[in-house]
Amino acid sequence: MELTKQAVQRLRISSGLYVNYIVHGAGILILAQSVDALSSQWQTGAGTVATVISAIGIGRLLVLLISGWLSDRLGRQPFVGLGMMAYMAFFLGILWSPTASWGFFFAFLAGCANSCLDAGTYPALMDIYPEKAGAASVLIKGAMSAGQFLLPLLVGLLINVHAWYGFSFLLMSAVLLINGMVLLWPWWKQAKSKDIVKTTMTDRSENRRVSLRPMPWTLFALLIVYGFLSQGVFWIFTQSISQFGVQILNMSSVLSGSMLSWYSIGSFICVLVNVLVLSRRFKPVQLLVPFNILGAISLLPFIFRLPNSFIFPAALLVGFSFAGGVMQLGLTVMGESLPMGKGMATGFYYSAGAMSQFVLPLITARWSNSQMYVMWFNLVIAIVGVVVTATIAYLINRQHEEKPKGVVNSQE
Repeated sequence: MELTKQAVQRLRISSGLYVNYIVHGAGILILAQSVDALSSQWQTGAGTVATVISAIGIGRLLVLLISGWLSDRLGRQPFVGLGMMAYMAFFLGILWSPTASWGFFFAFLAGCANSCLDAGTYPALMDIYPEKAGAASVLIKGAMSAGQFLLPLLVGLLINVHAWYGFSFLLMSAVLLINGMVLLWPWWKQAKSKDIVKTTMTDRSENRRVSLRPMPWTLFALLIVYGFLSQGVFWIFTQSISQFGVQILNMSSVLSGSMLSWYSIGSFICVLVNVLVLSRRFKPVQLLVPFNILGAISLLPFIFRLPNSFIFPAALLVGFSFAGGVMQLGLTVMGESLPMGKGMATGFYYSAGAMSQFVLPLITARWSNSQMYVMWFNLVIAIVGVVVTATIAYLINRQHEEKPKGVVNSQE
């Protein structure tokens, strides 16, 4: 009976954590889906809204490393709660903000919320499901894809019925509040688990063991670059595709926004494919190059302005290739291939991704009225990603061939 209660408790907590990431998936897109309304509210142009969006990357970058370090010492629950409260402040604050400067501040809070959720959720799921930690982490991406699928449908519905754009923000806040009260409240009342201390000691032991191996600095640098590129390529696509559809493809706002739903379907399908393929003894490094090649090819229908019968399947393929877990695959490759603890690897890798969320919107904001330039720029990033992942695969294969006998892999 005790085991049954424990299983129910684990299911309740993990369900609450995944619900947070459904909201997070919607939060990634909600500013880009509200560009026209926010431009009117702040009496500014689309370029300024793009600059506001870049604040999400700043908040994520500044908080990511320290929140992960503190999560190991203070427990997972406080950071999940802090992330949820920061997200609620973001959703409500954007509606209140009278100027773009206030919008920038609340977007910064959204970035902080993202980092806090990551710092608390990923380790928590590994603690809850130690025997299925990989699958539990990949399903976070599935939850995000669900949010990215549902939000454009909600925005399209609000547009069709001529409703206030803010209802989508209010709904996200309500979901977080209900989730915290119904699913996660019992978890927050628990005492800090002693397993955290045990996990921390294990990580320290791992760090001492892997530090005996020399650092392949070229591989380290390439993986950091890929952390930047893998986050950037789908970030640019999701933030610009709605405007691209209106400006370049002459779609209605509703039809253009629906491309993100196709993108999210592709992302969710790829999550399932990754779980299946990785269970068949395929290694993550073997999947990086094919995913990036397919992703680069899937951008071509947008470049050549093909008919909608090609555009919507292409949007699905973009989601499948770039947003179905390929970034997490890169992180796994980094953790398994470099002589450093996986916590430190996560900090470096996702910090590079956060940097892309800050830098790339500042670049693409200059082309807010010329979305074709944005798409070309994204294609260049995708092609560079192919080159980088091919080089990573080559270096790792060479590393394995030159590995002297008696050296134990850090993952063994």
